[in-house]
Amino acid sequence: MSNRSSNRWGSLGITLLDSLDTMLLFGLDEQYERARHWVLEKLPEKIRLGGSVPFFEVTIRGLGGLLGAHALRPDGEMLAVAAQLGRALLPALSSSPTGIPLCGVHLQLRAVHGVACVCMFGQREERSDMRRALPETA
Repeated sequence: MSNRSSNRWGSLGITLLDSLDTMLLFGLDEQYERARHWVLEKLPEKIRLGGSVPFFEVTIRGLGGLLGAHALRPDGEMLAVAAQLGRALLPALSSSPTGIPLCGVHLQLRAVHGVACVCMFGQREERSDMRRALPETA
């Protein structure tokens, strides 16, 4: 082990986000507050300048972690970060011809990317392009 992080998830602190609700459930308030501080101070910029991320994993672990924590301890600031991440992930859905999300999205460009398999009436459509999906919103 190198004691260094890797960038497979866009440097979004995905394990930290995924564990927010667990910290609350186990009463780890000090750890939760440290994690919350990181989320509020660092995550918005990481989303704004982020690169390519896998839609499914970032949705269930990142967005799900933020929303799960908000469900357990309502927090408007955390909810605002969740909304920012959700908007950045939206192109994976809005660019799909079927409504089934495409595999990846570039957070900063708000474009879908990579080879995504979308099943359409029994056919498999391969996508390997990167398309701008949505105008950037504040």
